[in-house]
Amino acid sequence: MYKTLSQNERERLLSQVTEAQRDFLLNKVKRGKRTIFGNIMVNEKISVIKTVDVTLQEDEKEVLDWTITDFVDFGKGNRFGKCACGLTLRFMFTVKHLKTGKTIKYGKDHLSEFLNIGVKEIKGIISDLSAIDYELDQLLLKIESNDYGYEIFYKVSDKMEVPKDIKEHIEAKVPFLDSQINRLYRNFEKLRDAEWIEERRAIFDSEQQRLHLEKERKEAMLQERKEKDREILEITKRQLHTSATFDEIAYSLVQNGVNSALEISHIMINHFGADNRLSINSMKRPYIYYDVLIALNKEVEKGNLHLDESSDMGDCIFVKNSNREKVSEGKKEEQQTFAL
Repeated sequence: MYKTLSQNERERLLSQVTEAQRDFLLNKVKRGKRTIFGNIMVNEKISVIKTVDVTLQEDEKEVLDWTITDFVDFGKGNRFGKCACGLTLRFMFTVKHLKTGKTIKYGKDHLSEFLNIGVKEIKGIISDLSAIDYELDQLLLKIESNDYGYEIFYKVSDKMEVPKDIKEHIEAKVPFLDSQINRLYRNFEKLRDAEWIEERRAIFDSEQQRLHLEKERKEAMLQERKEKDREILEITKRQLHTSATFDEIAYSLVQNGVNSALEISHIMINHFGADNRLSINSMKRPYIYYDVLIALNKEVEKGNLHLDESSDMGDCIFVKNSNREKVSEGKKEEQQTFAL
């Protein structure tokens, strides 16, 4: 809260500001007061001017020719104003006849009689006018303490359209009112929230795109795997004779590139009519999984396959013994040479 300045204090502070600041402050106050004066003359539907404490000529009784031109609040406890009736006043209004230039000083009671409206309406005018003076006092006190409040403006000036009243204060080098600062802070919060939402949206969109690409990649890999499995299955079936045994089928699948005992078990179930039951242990592997292991371990013992080191409790991986193939190829070459 800012203290209400007396007329003398207000004049003292006004004398210390720059010419541009003084012009802005006084014109701002005058503009605001003229608006209020004009509104009361129009909105209250004043239709009759009554003579109070002064004598009006016949041509001075036309309502449209009168206007309120000034208002002074001399401050609490101060009665430096003077009504046309001679009574000292804290709140003093000046009414002026636009054609003759006649002016009359009134307090709120005699002004209400003069304009033929209720005192309640005059008190409303005083409240509105006091708000304008309060803003003037606030700005004067801020200038005196060098508290301009421009910091928040620099945070938002490049991100939003600057309101006209904000521009006017900056151009005149006049501090912001607290109400203006609060408005800028609200706008700043909205901008920050909007930026956060946009950032979250960008992250979400990026993540969605990543998941979509990952899904496409997995689907492509799965499709590729299916195609490969189909080829392997066709090759295996062509290689096997019609009475091929369980062990021969399992071994043939390894030779054609299926290395996982678990995967071989599923192929045996799905394409070769093997027992499709699942084991009752926690891993729930096919019931024939251990039969596959027994069959392939026989080939390991023969030296045709070996158990890969990547095998674990989850699955056993079997690969062809490349050294055995080289030995076999060498023997064939020797036999062919001998035959020659």
